[in-house]
Amino acid sequence: MKINCAHIDVYMLLIVVSSHPIVFGNNASLNRLQNIELFHSQLLKPLYDIRQFFHQAHSFCTSYPFDCTPRAPYIQAVVIPTHSTVIVIGDLHSSVSSLENNLKNLANQGLYDPITRKLTSGCYLVLLGDYTDRGPQGVELWMELLDLKINNKDQVILLRGNHEDNRLARCGGFKFEWFKKFGHSKITYAGWNLLSTQLFSYLAHAALIGIQKPGSNKATFLLCTHAGIDPRVQMQDLLLDALHEPGITKYQILTDIGINNGFNWSDLYSQQWQNSAPQAQTKPTQHGTPVPLKDHNKTAAGKYLKNMIEIHDVHIPYEFTVQAIVRGHRHVPGGVVELVEPVGNIVTDSFVVVKDSFFAPLTHGVTYPVARHAIYTLTSSPEGLGKHFNCWEDAYGLFHGDSEGLWTLTPYIQHRETKKFSSTFDLMLHAEYKKQQNT
Repeated sequence: MKINCAHIDVYMLLIVVSSHPIVFGNNASLNRLQNIELFHSQLLKPLYDIRQFFHQAHSFCTSYPFDCTPRAPYIQAVVIPTHSTVIVIGDLHSSVSSLENNLKNLANQGLYDPITRKLTSGCYLVLLGDYTDRGPQGVELWMELLDLKINNKDQVILLRGNHEDNRLARCGGFKFEWFKKFGHSKITYAGWNLLSTQLFSYLAHAALIGIQKPGSNKATFLLCTHAGIDPRVQMQDLLLDALHEPGITKYQILTDIGINNGFNWSDLYSQQWQNSAPQAQTKPTQHGTPVPLKDHNKTAAGKYLKNMIEIHDVHIPYEFTVQAIVRGHRHVPGGVVELVEPVGNIVTDSFVVVKDSFFAPLTHGVTYPVARHAIYTLTSSPEGLGKHFNCWEDAYGLFHGDSEGLWTLTPYIQHRETKKFSSTFDLMLHAEYKKQQNT
């Protein structure tokens, strides 16, 4: 990488600033990112020293939970202590400022230390996938996510969405952003291959997180996934293994399905619209072979979750239930919403209607008991989704396990006052990518 000698001091400052722990206060972290973008747009390529990305990516890959051929999809499950808190953040789509705003709010709640970049004990963070495309800061977001994962190895779970795929990243904007910021060289091509063919494959397709009532042999799980369900996958053995050894994450390799499956592609609809909802669609696999997928209504999802509690061996002393699905994928205004079944007269002002489904926006700061077989959708990506999907919220959900072994949900939703990209460089990059798409 060639650097003008006149800019060497700025370059060293860039490296120091980009590697410095984030300190919140007067939006210091956001100013840090904007300053880096300013340096890049005026003086330097790449945006970050790509060696730092390599270091973080390799650190993540070496912590891969089991020896498995890359590209083999897998899911995981763990039983955590009662009174633990699970933070869930939905689609970010390159909105690094949304992640930082959420972390700032978590710091204010005492759940996250911005100096050490560590979550507090008993606190877990789940991100539901779709980290890039549609917005201009996918590189910065991946740097932040890798840093979070390395500092909180067992407390941060990065799930795989449909956009964590080499094929979609090529047409969705992330590949364009990568080479625009890092330039074209052997090391940048190696970095792209590391990210799109290896790092993506290390992400779980679903995470089941359970809590166990003290003194009992029962556990209640949340199914955290990017999109929906895949009835081809049976999870009883996985959940039994997790319940048998609380605190130890268990894994299940999905040998019979491809990387494009129901967990990151299927959608969920309300029962009222089951006849109008698409019943089948086709998505390409990594080998280009179409694979049939089904979209499911809420009743079908409930039956699938109910099957998770059926244990046919009477000699097994454990019981479990999957209480709710927590997912992203759909871009629904409101930040944190619940799929609902309208009854009687439909009052559209009380719901968000998207693609023949009804969603009830949840209220910021209000604690809700998690209903049996509830389906929650979360989104937090103002830069990537706001203009086209009217999603202007920084949002996350706090799921808390109580002493009875049941879950509650408290949404935290902050509406953006300024509906624009975070810097001039963002606008330039976004406009150039759109121009390339049009031509």
